[in-house]
Amino acid sequence: MIEPTEATWAQIAAFLWPGSRFIRTWPLSGGLSARMQALEGAVDGAAPQQVVVRWYGSGSGLDGAALGREYRLLRALHAAGLSVPEPLGLDVSGSRLPAPYLAMALVPGEMCFKPADLPSHIDQLATQLARIHQLDTTSLGFLPRSPGCAELARPAPATDPAFAAPAIWQRLQATAPLPTSNRPVLQHGDFWPGNSLWVDGQLSAIIDWEDAQLGEPLQDLAQSRAEISWIFGPASLAQFTQTYQALQPLDYSALPYWDLCAALRMLRLAGNDLAGMAAYFHAYNRPNITAASIKRDLLAFIAGAQTSLI
Repeated sequence: MIEPTEATWAQIAAFLWPGSRFIRTWPLSGGLSARMQALEGAVDGAAPQQVVVRWYGSGSGLDGAALGREYRLLRALHAAGLSVPEPLGLDVSGSRLPAPYLAMALVPGEMCFKPADLPSHIDQLATQLARIHQLDTTSLGFLPRSPGCAELARPAPATDPAFAAPAIWQRLQATAPLPTSNRPVLQHGDFWPGNSLWVDGQLSAIIDWEDAQLGEPLQDLAQSRAEISWIFGPASLAQFTQTYQALQPLDYSALPYWDLCAALRMLRLAGNDLAGMAAYFHAYNRPNITAASIKRDLLAFIAGAQTSLI
């Protein structure tokens, strides 16, 4: 796609706010699959307004239909009172931006990997995940269904032999399909700490909903657990799980299986570059996250799941 120009953003601002004065634009981090741009404009006599324009990158494998589902989901979530950006519009015409895009309110907040009050931070994350899983899904039939443990459709990840990924993969294959003993819920699909925004210690939004689907709640919980295990450590992992479980009376007997599936996903994403993964967090004042600490905590997470299966 041709890179948008200042004139492109001014045209989009005029579409969103007819008769407005375009003030400025700046890029935002959009994650692996999407790109985002902030726009600011003002109608005469009114305070400036800010929005985020979000569109999928060319290599994401996602299309306008997927963006439409994300827009519909955000509308439902915002109406239900969940902490998500308010969706303001969807444009699939291609007349302004060559790719379909959605516009949503710019939510204040930043990612936070070193909270001043870690227990409160963890409780808020767990509570929000439970609220997502408690949402009535009657109107969300447009979302795809989870295929289960997608890692079993791929080869075992090639990573440090200490993780014994092939053995984990074989053990899960012998159990496949993994148990789904709970009612299907809305899964965020990538509920990790980096998809949350914070202001003064308070959660302001959960973002990046392009992987949302309907499926087993333990699958979503396990993916969060796998990431929290090495970002915040075992004590926070235990607290996150306990807070979630207190809010969600589910059958947790299959959680170890889903934990191992989540571990395979984590190992695939990391590949053989734990040092590169750790380096991402240095900008967030977390030099204590290192390749060694990630390896240690992921091994402990895997061992805990395997022990629970014995």
